Amino acid sequence: MTPFERSVAFWLRAYPLRWRAARSAEAAAVLADLASPAPRRLHARAAIGLVRGGWATRWSEHPPP
Repeated sequence: MTPFERSVAFWLRAYPLRWRAARSAEAAAVLADLASPAPRRLHARAAIGLVRGGWATRWSEHPPP
């Protein structure tokens, strides 16, 4: 696993397990396609977007009482 793939896997952990099981490979492929040639890690802006999206997904699946 490359450092970029490890970085993507780390940031995708913001998403629920069920979402990651179904869509993480596709999301990682899209991020790899959009990244610069030979990236070492995910760009900060993309990482923040993943965290925000992951939290929003978790919130929509399990809203507070």
